[in-house]
Amino acid sequence: MTTYYNYIIEPASLFRPALIIRFLLLAFFLSTWTYPQISTKKLNDYADKYYSLYKVPALEVGLQMPDSTRWTAYRGYSDLENGIPAGPKSLFRIASISKLITSIAIMQLVETGKIKLDDDVRKYLPEFPRKKYVFTIRHILNHTSGLRTYRAKEFDLTIYFGSSIDAVNYIAKDSLEFKPGSRYLYSTLSYNLLAAVIEKVSGKLFVDYIKENIFTPAKMNTARFDVQRSLISNRAKGYSKNATREFENAGLADLSIKYAGGGMLCSLEDLLNLGSALLNNNLITGASLDSVLRPSKQNPTYGLGVTINSVNNEIQYFGHSGAGTGFVSNLIIHPRKKMVTAHLINLRDRNIGDAAKDILILASGDSSLTLPFCLLDDSLHILYSSGGIKEVISFLDTLRADDSLACVYNLPEILDFTRDLVALNKRESAIKLLNHLNILHENDAAILTELGKTYIMDQNIGLGLKFLKIAFEKSKDPALNKYIKEQEKINKKRPN
Repeated sequence: MTTYYNYIIEPASLFRPALIIRFLLLAFFLSTWTYPQISTKKLNDYADKYYSLYKVPALEVGLQMPDSTRWTAYRGYSDLENGIPAGPKSLFRIASISKLITSIAIMQLVETGKIKLDDDVRKYLPEFPRKKYVFTIRHILNHTSGLRTYRAKEFDLTIYFGSSIDAVNYIAKDSLEFKPGSRYLYSTLSYNLLAAVIEKVSGKLFVDYIKENIFTPAKMNTARFDVQRSLISNRAKGYSKNATREFENAGLADLSIKYAGGGMLCSLEDLLNLGSALLNNNLITGASLDSVLRPSKQNPTYGLGVTINSVNNEIQYFGHSGAGTGFVSNLIIHPRKKMVTAHLINLRDRNIGDAAKDILILASGDSSLTLPFCLLDDSLHILYSSGGIKEVISFLDTLRADDSLACVYNLPEILDFTRDLVALNKRESAIKLLNHLNILHENDAAILTELGKTYIMDQNIGLGLKFLKIAFEKSKDPALNKYIKEQEKINKKRPN
């Protein structure tokens, strides 16, 4: 039995502060939300709590139990501007969950003897330029091929690629980053080669092969490719948040550069059906799934297009998460408990939790799951707008001294807030807060890095470089060292 819930919240309310911070201090007893046992009510309560806390445009989250009964919940809007509620027909970008689907397609062709995982990729794509080293199908699947990852602005590229080969040719002239098998480098672009291989050995277009051999048998009835120029009914709109934590439309992105690694659309039911099909060996055999779940030495948490969670070398669950332009997603499959959970959210943001994982915890009977009562960085924005940086600092000092309060003192979230201040041209406030944090945390490398970069943006180059060099001495971060050298070159060119 499948149950649908569409609790609608008016879009305007998403922008309204949930509570005044001073009230939060008095309401610390609400700072946890504990579920003693699994029930539909408790799952619904979790969905309500998550939606209220993280203030996403839409949350779709679901669970398939061992007896194949399902719980699903839909909160909010798939399209804020037009007031379209999220629901069973809504199609969301699943981003990198597409890699799992491409991996399944490869394994199907391995089972029929048309592909061997350890073959040189050029056996199937001889037109691809020869590189210094040979790399295999397996190397691409587990991200150890040496093929490069995104460069600047390629994640949101707007160029249309008319075929898999066109997408392959985009990186064809690039050298390998390292000897295949020696390192791990997550590469969505490399999966275009897998799409081209599937086309070569199957004699079908990649999109047609996926539809006929995965979408249809898995009963992913509404799944399809996210073709930017096509009119697609029920396609959700993606969003981001600006420096004042207000919603904005996500930027335009043409996903034809990454159909195989991040370019598919699904409904929540489609994702749950995919997980169910894998559990029941309806797409590939148990032996093939075992191969998929075998991690490389370079990354023990990643197999062949799949992420793996293991305890003492025993797989607890597997699946894949996704983070695309304006969207995040997750699919989790627990083979021993015969459970599948998934979530779809049309917002890509820095602090968004993991609803699918939380639902798995609840469904497993773990009563220790808690959600915070408030998000610190968003709460700091509320305080700053009402009382300025002095009130923010006073609140953080109180919070740091008393861990029983509603919000949790979290340095990364505080640094997110300082970056927002910089983006809002409030550098003086950011510097005051960062200097205060630097005293409290005794020259923490992350604080020093933000402080140095903010001083440089405020044209205090000398002081900025001083803090950055101290930060590098502590962190030994090569990227930071590169940034320091770049700023030193720029500084030398400045007139005295």
